[in-house]
Amino acid sequence: MFNFDNQLLKDYAQCQAAGIARHVFHLRSKSEKIAADIGNAYHRALEEHFRGQPKRTVVARFEDEYNKVIPPQEQPEEDRFARANCIKIMERYCDVRPVSSMPFEPIEFEMVKGAALDDSGQYVFWAKRDMLVRDKQSGTMMPLDHKTTGSLNQWWSSTFRMNSQMSGYCWITGRQYKQAVAQCYVNGLQISKLPDSLKKCPVHKVKYIECSMEHATFQLYRYDRSPEMLEKWRTDALLLAKQAEALAMLYSDIRALPYALRDGAFRDHCRFCEFKDWCRMDFAPSAVEQFCVYEVWQVWKGGERIDVAPTTNGA
Repeated sequence: MFNFDNQLLKDYAQCQAAGIARHVFHLRSKSEKIAADIGNAYHRALEEHFRGQPKRTVVARFEDEYNKVIPPQEQPEEDRFARANCIKIMERYCDVRPVSSMPFEPIEFEMVKGAALDDSGQYVFWAKRDMLVRDKQSGTMMPLDHKTTGSLNQWWSSTFRMNSQMSGYCWITGRQYKQAVAQCYVNGLQISKLPDSLKKCPVHKVKYIECSMEHATFQLYRYDRSPEMLEKWRTDALLLAKQAEALAMLYSDIRALPYALRDGAFRDHCRFCEFKDWCRMDFAPSAVEQFCVYEVWQVWKGGERIDVAPTTNGA
C-alpha cells in the first residue's frame, strides 16, 4: 500500500529531485521550515479562535507555538516574522473576524482522513483539513484551509481556483459524507510587516504607529469544483502517486540523488524551490546539514480510513 497526500504529489510534480529529497530522505530547507512553522503557529491559534475561545486564550496559544519556533532570546531574519508583529496580526484577526460573522459554522477541526483512489485500495490519499464547516446558507459541508502568505493579492488567490490541495479536500469530504462537495473555503492571512513609522497614514490620517494594527489584512475566499474536475483530479493524482512510488523505490540511497531528474528547471520552478542552494552544489551529501534539516512528513500516521472499517488507520 502506498500512502500519500497532496504535498507529496505537489513536490514530485514540481521537480522529481526535490520530491525525492523531501519525501524519501525527509529533508527540509532551514528557511522554508521557519516560515512553515510560523504558519502552523497561526493554524493552532486559529483553531482555538474557531472553537470559540476568548482572544486572550487565542493569543496565548499563538505565543506558545511561536516560541517553539523562535525562542524569546532570538530574532527572526525577516521583519514580518518578528514576535510583536505576528502577535499584532493575531490580535487583529480576533477583533475583526469573530466566529459569528462567518458565513459558516465549524463542524470539525484538523482531522486526517484517507481513502483509496484506486479500486484495489492500494493507493491511499490522505487529507489533513484545517476545518470542516457547514455553510449557513446552503447547509452543505465544505472543507476550509487556513493559508498564510506575504501578500493577499489577486495572483495568490487565483492559484486556488484549480488548486490540487483543495480539490483533494473536496473529493475526500464527498467520500466521507457520500455527497457531492462542490465548494471550499480558503481563509487567507497576510503576514507582512505592519507599518509603524511616525509618518502620517493617508488612509487613517494619523501616524502609522497609531493605526498599525488596522493595516493587517485578511480575506475569506470561496471556490467551486465541478464533478468533472474532481474526477479528473482523482485520475491525475493516482497517476502521480504511482510515479512517486516508483521513484521512492529507485532512489533509496542519497548518493544517487544527483542523478535524479531535475525537471523543475524546465518549469521555471527553481526560483521557488527550497532546495535550490543545495541543488547548485549537485546535492552533495556532505553539504546536506548546511542547507537542510531532517523532518518526516507523514500526515497519514494515526489518520482514519473512511473507505474501510473504522479500526483501520494509516500505516
